[in-house]
Amino acid sequence: MSENESFARWDETVSSATKLEMDEAHINIPNFGRRIDILVITRTTGEEKAVELVAIEHKKFGEKREVMLEQQNKNIITNACIITQLKKRFKVETEPNSITNPLIMNIQDFS
Repeated sequence: MSENESFARWDETVSSATKLEMDEAHINIPNFGRRIDILVITRTTGEEKAVELVAIEHKKFGEKREVMLEQQNKNIITNACIITQLKKRFKVETEPNSITNPLIMNIQDFS
């Protein structure tokens, strides 16, 4: 894998984008971090250069509705922080007419 390719981290990793957004909002919660199931980031030399691209949450089939909704809300917040950081750090445009539009997908089965 080359230096700037993307790769995924899984097994309850923590998003740095949520921490950065909280710091910028002057919200101080010690040891805070949104734990997520899968985080897709760019692979670079040095952790501080890594760029988060998307967070993914999943739950097993038959999970309680309340748990699934909690995970969905957490995922929306985490990805909103990632998009905000992409806008701030790299001037990524996400307006309707821009060439960069975020994709949001939510699959649920409450049966």
